[in-house]
Amino acid sequence: FATAGSKADLANVEARYLLLDEPDRYPSAVGEEGSPVEMAEARLTTYWNRKIIQACTPTTPEGHINKEYERSDQRRYWVPCPVCGGYQVLSFQQIKHQGEELRKWPRDKRDPDYIKQGRVARYECSHCQAEIDDWDKPGMLALGKWVPEGHPISREGVMEPPPPVSHAGFHWNVLYSPFRNLSE
Repeated sequence: FATAGSKADLANVEARYLLLDEPDRYPSAVGEEGSPVEMAEARLTTYWNRKIIQACTPTTPEGHINKEYERSDQRRYWVPCPVCGGYQVLSFQQIKHQGEELRKWPRDKRDPDYIKQGRVARYECSHCQAEIDDWDKPGMLALGKWVPEGHPISREGVMEPPPPVSHAGFHWNVLYSPFRNLSE
């Protein structure tokens, strides 16, 4: 383990695996040595089969993690609707207020405490507009598929094998979290 702010930590160890946690928050340089990300990556040159994992919430469009994602194959997680089976990427625009017909949030019911405590948020399928609730989420997640940007996937989730890629990038938002309900 090493810290991004220590020249000694970043210069002493050879490694096959590198995990950079929150690199957007690293200092831009470590003394005169330069970027802590570049210094850490230099520790892997001994290994032909090295792996680099970078996990981070993007902070700005110019940030390190955003640039790395743009350079990747930009995978998103597609999940099936439990009603119609249509595959889709979960989007915050599809979170609606529960009801006979899902609708936009009524003005008098936009209080965050009301939403969390009442668990009134539902997901509206982008294909059939079915009301999807928290009970449906585990099944949807279990059947999901990582799909590279621009790669065709049918409404039924069928896709041809993507071309081999040397730089895979994954986008994941909190809607997929098994530890959070839709109202949170």
